[in-house]
Amino acid sequence: MTSNRQAGLLLCLTFMIMNCMNAAVAQEKPECTQEYMEIKPAEVVALCEKALQQPADAKTRSGLLYLKGRGLHRSGQRTLAIQAYEEALKLDENNPELHISRSWAGFSSGDAEAFFRHAEIAHQLAPQNPRMWDLVGFALMQTGDLEAALEAYATALDIDPAQPFALLHRSQLFEGMKRPLDALNDLNRLIEIPPHVVDRAGLLNAHSMVVSFHAEALLSRGHLFKELGRNSAAQRDFERALAWERSEKTILALAQHIKMDPTQVALFETLTADAVAISPNNIRAVRLRAFALERAKRYPEAVEILGRVIELAPKDAQAHFTRAIIFKSLNRFDDVANEFAKAFEKDQRILQPLMGSMVMNGHWKGAPVPTTLDEPLRKALLACAKDPLCI
Repeated sequence: MTSNRQAGLLLCLTFMIMNCMNAAVAQEKPECTQEYMEIKPAEVVALCEKALQQPADAKTRSGLLYLKGRGLHRSGQRTLAIQAYEEALKLDENNPELHISRSWAGFSSGDAEAFFRHAEIAHQLAPQNPRMWDLVGFALMQTGDLEAALEAYATALDIDPAQPFALLHRSQLFEGMKRPLDALNDLNRLIEIPPHVVDRAGLLNAHSMVVSFHAEALLSRGHLFKELGRNSAAQRDFERALAWERSEKTILALAQHIKMDPTQVALFETLTADAVAISPNNIRAVRLRAFALERAKRYPEAVEILGRVIELAPKDAQAHFTRAIIFKSLNRFDDVANEFAKAFEKDQRILQPLMGSMVMNGHWKGAPVPTTLDEPLRKALLACAKDPLCI
């Protein structure tokens, strides 16, 4: 049997085992446990609250509060998570895992003092804890001591070579230090961890909601490949991330990547429609959708969604400028002039590319770069709108 085939069978076996393990946990009677918290963080909170109603010693109660806090933290309820962590610490102040989680909760809530204080306590309590060393590395990154941060991450990975947060954070540090090949190496190692295993580590987004660690690693590597000029490899990773977790972030990553590819126009249009359906208030998604509709010459829809861009970003002059161009295609000349005027009011620089054409076609004889939206400029914009050669 070839080594590649052996590796493939081993990977398949790993997936089968993990699926069985996940199924077993899900099918057992749900309880306030670490395993259940990793799989169903939102559901574990009520289970922990129920368990806390029973008599127990201080250490047991602290453990239940800790799991409740992590369930709250992983389901976007940071304030309540911090309350649970604080209650747990009163009962077991020397639990390093509690201090690590409390530190991360401080960081995600913008409490720098709590972040650094609990990181320091965890460092004192658990010198061989890889999760602690990842936290220390991240704290050192915040202070700008990058070499010390690298040492901390190296220590975490010496203890546990597959510590996912240390691999992710160090890859980000390497990328910031302009060491893309080192970053790529860490991301490769992270992606090699079976997805069902790494996803249970609990990667949180900016809203403290659990997202797929595996998908995030693929997106990070895809962006790195793109920076290195390896566009085909980048697209493969974006597609794999989307296949694993169809989310706003994975959809937009692939959509942005193929935006200017004339061979993938249909896919781009589908992706942008999905992105706006999932997240109608995401300005990036709405802008990409507007571009797709404009390119498809679906002008009325493009005008409508550019209005949504303006609602979400009232200072966006480019949206008005683009709507002016679209109105030109619809022969709505007054609207063209009005949109140019609105764009100018928000950003006086935006008409500069147009002024040369207006001068060349005899519609403007004033200052090369006007600073005031007066009546002569309004008339010139309307005349330009009606002139097929001007725009």
